Formats: sequence, C-alpha cells, structure tokens
Amino acid sequence: DIYGDGGVKFQPVYVGDVAGAIVKCIEDPACAGKTFELGGPAVYSFKQIMEMICRETGRKRLLVPFPYIIATLQASFLQLLPKPLLTTDQVELLKHDNVVSGKLPTLVDLGIEPTGAEGIIPIYLDRYRPGGRFTKPRPA
Repeated sequence: DIYGDGGVKFQPVYVGDVAGAIVKCIEDPACAGKTFELGGPAVYSFKQIMEMICRETGRKRLLVPFPYIIATLQASFLQLLPKPLLTTDQVELLKHDNVVSGKLPTLVDLGIEPTGAEGIIPIYLDRYRPGGRFTKPRPA
C-alpha cells in the first residue's frame, strides 16, 4: 500500500556518506556550529521507492493509494504492540516531503559525492528476494 497518493518526496542518503560526513566534521574545526543537510543525489516519490523495492525483491504488488486517515487509524492500534509496525508519528512524517532545502551546506560541500540509491538498494535488498541473495532479481 502507498500512503496518500504516493507523491511525497524523499531524498535517500547512503549511511556510508553520512558516516563520511561525520568524520569530516569531526576532523575539520570549520564545521563547528554549522548545520548540514544530508541527502542523496536524487529525489524520489514514495511510489517510486516502493516500485524500486518491489523490483529489487522480485515481488509483484499492486500499489494502491491508502488514505492517511485510514493509515492513522491503523497506526493508532498498531502502535500499541510491543514492536509496532507503524505509529501515528510515522504516518504524520509520511505526509511531508523529506528532501534537502538547498539553503544549507550538503555532502558536496564536505567534498563527498553522494552515492545514488540505485547502487545501494540492490545490494541491501538482495537478501529479501525469493531464494535469497544468490538469485537474480525477477522482473516485478
């Protein structure tokens, strides 16, 4: 399912790039007191991310828009579980774009070329393919 219309924007950032940014800021006193916005090189809609996940895990899924009000209701019950699958706070976050503003320094300003999601997602998700990481992805 896709919450809302699937149009909310995300700019996924590779954890290795975030770690590199932290190291650079620790080593460079000029970073002290500055705020950096860390994002990957591309912006994707929630629907595009879900399509990538389905493709890389070899799953065929109909991605149906799911109204936020129903997601909030669902989350209000799920968050009562010891390990909630979804909370109302998460639903609220999924209503808003999560991308860099372009007003603050970024990875590039730290001398780090952001790693694209297309290069990381297949490596990370290969374990979730039917048959595991030693099978090639099937067309979704």
